[in-house]
Amino acid sequence: MNVNDEQKETITMKERFFFFAIFGLLVLVGLFALQGCAGGNPLAGTAWSLTAINGTPVIEGTEPYLIFDENSVGGNSSCNSTGGNYQVSGNQITFGALVSTMMYCMEPEGVMDQESNFLNALSNAATFNISGNQLVIETQDSGQLTFVSRPQD
Repeated sequence: MNVNDEQKETITMKERFFFFAIFGLLVLVGLFALQGCAGGNPLAGTAWSLTAINGTPVIEGTEPYLIFDENSVGGNSSCNSTGGNYQVSGNQITFGALVSTMMYCMEPEGVMDQESNFLNALSNAATFNISGNQLVIETQDSGQLTFVSRPQD
């Protein structure tokens, strides 16, 4: 074996090392990308019916609900339609300014107070937890919104 053969073999070893290093890096990047997709936004594409505000069941005859897209939310807040944007980071959730229609509902009794409590809780949302078919949103002031999953409209 002469010097040129040794240099060729050394270059080949360096090329192999470089190839495997790049390949390994690409595999790691791919795994992180998949992990990011799997751990992305678990609320996207889901719909939830509100069942309780701070442990108090919603008023019979009302159907407040939320439908989540990737970064927007819409639904009914008890009397009015509502919508806006939201952000999720891990189990933390924040809602942007929510807009609502401006109807006043007289029945059932207490519906406007329920709507106000619901919207205030959303504006103070801090964390969320999904367990089976239940979603619980905790607020910054220790409030709680409890939902059950529902079909998307």
